[in-house]
Amino acid sequence: MTRPRATERPANAPRLKFDLPEEIAKPKSEPAWTAHPRSAVTLLKDAGMRVVLVGIHKGASIEPHKAEGPISVHLLEGAIRMTAAGETVPLGPGQVLTLWAGIEHGVHADEESAFLLTMATPA
Repeated sequence: MTRPRATERPANAPRLKFDLPEEIAKPKSEPAWTAHPRSAVTLLKDAGMRVVLVGIHKGASIEPHKAEGPISVHLLEGAIRMTAAGETVPLGPGQVLTLWAGIEHGVHADEESAFLLTMATPA
């Protein structure tokens, strides 16, 4: 589930600053958090890059898919397993996984987790 963007916080500005623990806590206080397996909020949406904060419940998965550009997944809290190019890669807090464009990948949350997804977007 993707939360609607707050009007007071643009996703495209010359300078944006975020308090990640505060951003992680916001969706957890909303009723939609308990009703859906995951929540996502776009922090930056620009011509060449997107930054998305994703919260995912324990046991939830994101089905395998491909991204048009390279991505990075930075786990902020919890524990996830990513499948990528036929391998399973566990991630813990503070760990980052990068993938080239076009590599099929999926996510499974072993614990309630939050990660920062950065995507390069083709022009």
